[in-house]
Amino acid sequence: EGCILKRKRQWEIPEQEPIEDYCEYRLHFPEELRKKLEAAGFEVLELAGDPEGTELAPGEKTLYCVALKK
Repeated sequence: EGCILKRKRQWEIPEQEPIEDYCEYRLHFPEELRKKLEAAGFEVLELAGDPEGTELAPGEKTLYCVALKK
């Protein structure tokens, strides 16, 4: 069930103390996302690699999804 991407960064801004932040992102494979949306009552209209609707390519890093609540 998806992966978790964890990031910890340190920001160094001139004339300020260093600032550290931490975030976690849940990553989903396209079909995993489709199944979760459909289980929640959505109809997936499009899964694409860019906003223009290009099909997903192997190794695609960004996923755009258009879904409609049934």
